[in-house]
Amino acid sequence: MHFHPGPLEVAFTIRGPITRADLPGLCDRVCALLPGSGQVVVCDVAGVEPDAVTVDALARLQLAAQRRGCGVSLCGASGQLLDVVELMGLTHVLPWHDERFAPRASCNPRRVQRTVLVNGVRLCSETFGDPGAPTILLIAGSTQSMDWWWDELCARLADGGRRVIRYDLRDTGQSVAYPPGRPGYDGADLVDDAIGLLDALGVPRAHVVGMSMGGGIAQRLTLDHRARVASLTLVSTSPATSYAGQSQLPGVAPALARHLAAPPPRPDWSDRRAVVEYVLEDLGHYAGSVRSDEEQLRRLVETVVDRTVYVASSWSNHFALAEPASRGQLGDIDTPTLVLHGTEDPLFPLPHGQALAAAIPGARLVPLDGVGHEIPPSQTWDEVVPQLLGHTEGR
Repeated sequence: MHFHPGPLEVAFTIRGPITRADLPGLCDRVCALLPGSGQVVVCDVAGVEPDAVTVDALARLQLAAQRRGCGVSLCGASGQLLDVVELMGLTHVLPWHDERFAPRASCNPRRVQRTVLVNGVRLCSETFGDPGAPTILLIAGSTQSMDWWWDELCARLADGGRRVIRYDLRDTGQSVAYPPGRPGYDGADLVDDAIGLLDALGVPRAHVVGMSMGGGIAQRLTLDHRARVASLTLVSTSPATSYAGQSQLPGVAPALARHLAAPPPRPDWSDRRAVVEYVLEDLGHYAGSVRSDEEQLRRLVETVVDRTVYVASSWSNHFALAEPASRGQLGDIDTPTLVLHGTEDPLFPLPHGQALAAAIPGARLVPLDGVGHEIPPSQTWDEVVPQLLGHTEGR
């Protein structure tokens, strides 16, 4: 067993086959290694048997760790073991860990998940499509793992001739986790992470799409690294750098303001069902009249909760971040820019999107009727996908 400084990790090795009889003792021994919540358990499984019993045992180990606010990721897994993980539908439960990167085995060669080392921390990413196609980098908002960029949305963009990259921001999904309320990074690090991820994946230039906080990251990324950004798309976001009309932009819609002023109690983060219901209830305050299918949204939230190393951190740490210093003005952005903004966004009402389009030279605004503060729901994809493909064509 050894510890790493900074982000909390414990590493251990399992040698030899695992039987069902071993499971209770295995979970007890591993949990005894965890001095507190927020740990990431890096499990070296190079010596285990690639069978269903082993995968079932590892999944149960993951659940036991999550009940303590921790998570398990695999290291040294064989291709055969990863095949069994995927066949059992547990790829979202059992992530891969490696200090450089390692592709997860997949029945679909156009879709690959990797954990990469970026700026000294682990980031989990997933790519869709032909590696030689123009790349779209999707940056999610605060508290959001990459799962919020819906699988089918990514697949449709890939089918349109793009390589799509989505990734878990720090403190979301399977990326590095920090103790709740004590993020070991700031907003500038999230900007650097995006560039570092492109470097790690060998992408010299990408079409950058950012939603909400991800839109702020995307703006700063474009100002600081213009040569790396082929085009910019801003979704449900607001000016992230000094803007002459900032004080005139409308505030949060009254109903959402009341919710934010008197939010419901936080759930027991170890209670999966309570966390899922809490997230679903919260999402309703940001949605517009065009709503995602309830069952699909519930399944998505369940996936997010199951994949997240430490849910409590994902719902607190991004709000504690210091904003990076501005290095330019919106008017300095000369990258082709598309603004997608919901007409019913309660956090950043439509004038925020209109301000972005007016301040960035040549930017084009596409209002999304009935959409709230969210990654565009499936009802809009017949409009959103062609807009994104057209905006990223030939650049």
